[in-house]
Amino acid sequence: MSLGSITSKNICLDFKTCKTDPSFTITTGDAFAFTYPDYGKYIISMDVTDIYANMANKKRALNLMTGETNNAGDFHILSIPKVSITSGAIDFFVGKNLNNSLLLYIKYDDSRGTCYVDTDIAFDSDGDGIKDNDKDFLCNTLYLKTYEPKYESVIGRIYYTKPDATLISKDITVSFLDFQANLDPQMTIVYKEVNDFINTMEDTNTTGTMSDFRTLMVELRD
Repeated sequence: MSLGSITSKNICLDFKTCKTDPSFTITTGDAFAFTYPDYGKYIISMDVTDIYANMANKKRALNLMTGETNNAGDFHILSIPKVSITSGAIDFFVGKNLNNSLLLYIKYDDSRGTCYVDTDIAFDSDGDGIKDNDKDFLCNTLYLKTYEPKYESVIGRIYYTKPDATLISKDITVSFLDFQANLDPQMTIVYKEVNDFINTMEDTNTTGTMSDFRTLMVELRD
């Protein structure tokens, strides 16, 4: 189990290709999207190390085959950590051992129409004033999302087109295994109000006074 901040990470997008093609290896940044060149079977892995030299490693097989059975109704989900699907509910449980990151691939038949993901419907990542319509990444691309752990779960949303050409959505829930907050009922309400206020601010990737203020509010919240 990781006890400190993450100092390094290595994401290999295909075990057979990483050694010969640097574009298949990701070592920096909190988010990325990747489109595979062809159908086939790929072995992806994520390795992280913290400041105390604790290491964690996860591997998954990604099968990009035509006619593959979907495991979430209209699409197939592959992820690190592994997705949990129960009675149609889609859940992810992330922790410090992988830097609170989710490596996600959603396979979808593009011939049907649009398919994209909003990784947090409570936060307006594209700045258009609407929180739950962000196209954070498209289906059929490998995407890394690093979350800020917090008391409550994050709700994301997959938007996709049904065979009758209607655009519908399905929610995903991201929960944080290692977040510890012993809050009484009154402080839980205060925490939620502060978090809602933080979500009205600009993206953390921005610079300037607003970004500094948002960082301060996150530190005060946690």
